[in-house]
Amino acid sequence: MLAGTLLEKGVARSGMIGQGNYKYYKLQLACVEAAQALTFTLTASNGNPDVYVSREPRPTTSLYAFKSEATDAADVIGIPSAGAGTYYVGVYGAATATFELRANT
Repeated sequence: MLAGTLLEKGVARSGMIGQGNYKYYKLQLACVEAAQALTFTLTASNGNPDVYVSREPRPTTSLYAFKSEATDAADVIGIPSAGAGTYYVGVYGAATATFELRANT
């Protein structure tokens, strides 16, 4: 599936990821929301997932516009003046993990 699971602003998506695997999501940002700050927060219940964001489908550890590879419980990506359109999010399992992903403007 190229597109990924749809993210809704303010609604958490829970998931599990195996080591070395990706799970993909996408967020549609409307014109009226553009120019506002956009934040993606990935909170791990256990393990070590990382998060990558791009305007192109299927961001990876080597192809991305924004990334967070924090080793603590939360990875946060902030985009100060996000433009309208689709944002693609890749969650990568640096180690097997359970997580919650949320997008907010």
